[in-house]
Amino acid sequence: MRAEDELIMFPRPQVLVPQIDLDPLDLVGRRAGRRNLHLLRASETLFHTGWFVESLVTQTLVLFVIRTSGNPLRSRPSFPLAVSVLLAISVALVLPFSPLASLRGFVSLPPAYFAFLVVVVSTYLLLVEFAKRPIFRRQAL
Repeated sequence: MRAEDELIMFPRPQVLVPQIDLDPLDLVGRRAGRRNLHLLRASETLFHTGWFVESLVTQTLVLFVIRTSGNPLRSRPSFPLAVSVLLAISVALVLPFSPLASLRGFVSLPPAYFAFLVVVVSTYLLLVEFAKRPIFRRQAL
């Protein structure tokens, strides 16, 4: 019996995972980020570096928000999740200042960028938190 035939006779069980579509929020956040970087008169390389850092930080921190239906500040993440997210954020923040930056086409980020980063990431995470609540409420019914 071939492996393909076995899959037809004995299909794998389907695991149903709730799908949370936050793409509209992601699109709004990215457009706002690009607009603000343009307002800061960022060069193309500075823009790409900032976009890389902002994207990696937001997309890893959002895991803390969407992993629970409750308040993410009151729900403690697992140790492996916390370590892996903090490691990814550390890489994102250090890479532009490391010798590997030139290999990736990155430049050092100015100090003002980090204030901008805090505002953008905080806003994004708040929007995701508010967007997920009705989704989890609907699923609980």
